[in-house]
Amino acid sequence: KKVEFMADKVGQTFSGTVVSVQSFGLFVQLQPHLVTGLVHVSSLGDDYYRLDEEKHQLVGDNEGRAFALGASLEVRLEKVDPGRRRLDLMLSEEGGSPQPSGRGNRRPGASGPTAGSGG
Repeated sequence: KKVEFMADKVGQTFSGTVVSVQSFGLFVQLQPHLVTGLVHVSSLGDDYYRLDEEKHQLVGDNEGRAFALGASLEVRLEKVDPGRRRLDLMLSEEGGSPQPSGRGNRRPGASGPTAGSGG
């Protein structure tokens, strides 16, 4: 029912909290509706992200940008799939930019901004 409730909100921006970090993306709980959607790692697009399981975060190899459990983000609802009970989210331009983690790692042979699919 929550996914169906969100169907008319596609394109809207919401504040949210990262409630789960996986190799394939971030699950973000939207406020004030308390529904959870996925920001897929491929939609981040500006780096190659790897899961740091110990710190519960996705970290970009090139820029060191990190998305951690508990982080606050601004996201846009891109797609609602009631059949699969799924919400697809993207970072919004206004508030989806966490600070670099300070790691600054560069992956050898990196050839530009690509998103990893995890592993």
